[in-house]
Amino acid sequence: MISPGLRQGVAGTLAEASQAAAQICGVGGQQATGMAQIHQAMKNIDQVARQNLAAMRQAEQAAQNLNALGTELSDSTPSEESNHVGRQEDHRGLCPDGWAS
Repeated sequence: MISPGLRQGVAGTLAEASQAAAQICGVGGQQATGMAQIHQAMKNIDQVARQNLAAMRQAEQAAQNLNALGTELSDSTPSEESNHVGRQEDHRGLCPDGWAS
């Protein structure tokens, strides 16, 4: 025969254990939700990092293209010295009166 006091003690302990198990399950669910959110955030960070890398590569390519065009333009236009070497030009009449030519 189980005494009523023992029965109440066991029942109380079982109720506490049940309550603790329910809390553990609740916390486990919260942790799972948190981990899923972290996983999604990491995927988003990875996607943004890949987009940034692609944009950086495009900017690098554009800079290289501009540099090549600048070099090409520089090579294709005569320098100021080579433009006037060996010839004298008459600039009279090109400047307004009172300006030195």
